[in-house]
Amino acid sequence: MDFNGCILSFCTFTSLEGLTGDGNACLNTNFKFTSNGINISQNDLAFGYYNRTNSEDNMTPCGVRHDLNNARSIIENNIAANSTRFRINSTNISTADLVDINGLIFAQRKDAITQYLHRNKVQISADAKASTGLPDIDFYFFATNSNGVIFDNSSEQLAMGFVSKSLSDAQRDIFYDAFQAYMTFNGKQV
Repeated sequence: MDFNGCILSFCTFTSLEGLTGDGNACLNTNFKFTSNGINISQNDLAFGYYNRTNSEDNMTPCGVRHDLNNARSIIENNIAANSTRFRINSTNISTADLVDINGLIFAQRKDAITQYLHRNKVQISADAKASTGLPDIDFYFFATNSNGVIFDNSSEQLAMGFVSKSLSDAQRDIFYDAFQAYMTFNGKQV
């Protein structure tokens, strides 16, 4: 299945590097977990990005927040506090110590009980937080879709973003190695 994103506001594109938000921009993926996610479910989901910037801002590189069914799937970076907050189909926030936000960052849920955060080939956090629902509005990059309102915009440079079913450690490692090899081949790795 193929989805064409719609850029809302202004992003800068740099060949072989990706899109950079301007702090007001957002990329609407036009992808809804509930209707477009053939292989994903409330308790089987992964989403994330390859970040080329280690910004000092508090920002949300991707997310969706749907209060109608009390479901949120968000990654929020707070570099000043050296932490990243995340939720996967939950209202419950998990926080992980994450000083460097460069590289492949993704959150995932493999069951109804635990949400995970990964950086490159390392699991950073596994936190017991129950899932509460599957968001039913479009998923955004460079911001959170907060019930149809662009919220908490990001100015990071994202080379790639994805939404999929959860990944095993072996799948995560292959995914990271393949994309890192591509970025290294082009001299754009972090």
